[in-house]
Amino acid sequence: MFTKFSFIDLCAGIGGFRLGLEKLGGECIYSCEIDKQCEKTY
Repeated sequence: MFTKFSFIDLCAGIGGFRLGLEKLGGECIYSCEIDKQCEKTY
């Protein structure tokens, strides 16, 4: 299976990258987005 790992999500957008990495066994330990509309969706 997959190895567990942690990651940060910079320029997070609406979280698509995070969802993909979490499905591979990753754990998001920090996320950051400056666009207020993206933050609401995230």
